[in-house]
Amino acid sequence: MPTFIWEPIAIWPEGWKRSDPPTKWDPFAPPRSVKAELMGVDWMTEDELGEAIPPAYTEHLGRQTLEVVR
Repeated sequence: MPTFIWEPIAIWPEGWKRSDPPTKWDPFAPPRSVKAELMGVDWMTEDELGEAIPPAYTEHLGRQTLEVVR
């Protein structure tokens, strides 16, 4: 059986540079504004973003659930 090695990758939005100020917890994490834009939820705080389920994923789960329930 083949062995898979998973390595993390980083995808940075256009215009974001590694020189932008790091967050206090993760020096490699993008700023809150970038996280909010990627999640599509600009009203959340940094802590709320860290615990949020992305709306697109929530929609995907909802559609899958409806397919099973119907």
